[in-house]
Amino acid sequence: MKKNELRIGNLVGHGTLHTGIGRKGRDYYTIKELTENVIFFEESIVGEYYKDVQPILLTKEWLIKFGFKYDTINYFYSNSELMLAPNKDGGFDVWYSTLTHGKLYLKLMYVHKLQNLYLELEEKELTLK
Repeated sequence: MKKNELRIGNLVGHGTLHTGIGRKGRDYYTIKELTENVIFFEESIVGEYYKDVQPILLTKEWLIKFGFKYDTINYFYSNSELMLAPNKDGGFDVWYSTLTHGKLYLKLMYVHKLQNLYLELEEKELTLK
């Protein structure tokens, strides 16, 4: 993973961890500290090199964990701020529209990128429910 796209609080996987098969049965780790070469996690006393950390693929299960609701009529997931619809590339198309920010449309594939976008737009953390 690229060091410049990570921040404290991001959820990431380790190796095959993002598929649910990982150390200590965890399917994610929460970044606690970022150093020059190593990432430290809230759930572990051992750090990992950046090259050993994997992004978590954004899925409908992760959206539900973050409190997004599925709209069965319009086929998208939403909370009060964002709308996300599955796309053919395996990620999600994101729509965001407010009077202060205008309109935004982009594509997301990973959990940490959704967390970073949400923090930037809403100035608050996207938390697990």
